[in-house]
Amino acid sequence: MKAYKIDGKSQQGSMSVFPKDFIGMFVVSEEANILKGYVEESIGGKISQSFLLGFFEETKLAFYKMSNEIQTLPLMYLFQNYQEIGKWGALELFVGTPYVLGKAKVSISEIGNEVMAERQVREVYSKMQGGCGNFNISAERYLYNLKIWLSQLG
Repeated sequence: MKAYKIDGKSQQGSMSVFPKDFIGMFVVSEEANILKGYVEESIGGKISQSFLLGFFEETKLAFYKMSNEIQTLPLMYLFQNYQEIGKWGALELFVGTPYVLGKAKVSISEIGNEVMAERQVREVYSKMQGGCGNFNISAERYLYNLKIWLSQLG
């Protein structure tokens, strides 16, 4: 397992700045390239925690950002090359299609103490509940969709 720190920003529409910040960490299984992690962000002056599930292969990065809040749809982030600007959007669960909301960028750095980071990620990730439409508990079934959307939308 490898562990990484991630911070990112997303923008909507034609804004030139990336106003929405999130920061967290994730771990990647080396055999399957599946990432699991979490991020924290300030929403309305309150710190909110979201869970990450996706894949990280060489420079390609794609993940769902999921919330325990049942009214919050899962978001997706797609990067053909995580060092360049990518896209983010929402997943309309009841139709099963994604839609792009804007551009995103991330910064990733490897964490030296993988064991401690993995323990922390597992502890936070274990707090994940069903989320909107119980998507969170079945999100691994939709990892293949991320790869398709990365090739089509990313």
